[in-house]
Amino acid sequence: MENNLPPQQNQAQESGDEILPEYDFSQGVRGKHWQAYQRAIATGTLKIDSKLPLS
Repeated sequence: MENNLPPQQNQAQESGDEILPEYDFSQGVRGKHWQAYQRAIATGTLKIDSKLPLS
């Protein structure tokens, strides 16, 4: 029987390690929210209240 899985999935299957479907990010898009994050951090910085204790 021929196995058509990519090497990393084939290796996981052989070792008995299985990932739950909700943790499978193999179809994820890297950097999907990068531009929104850059806009958010570029709009301003937080000002620290010097009257509050550090600990």
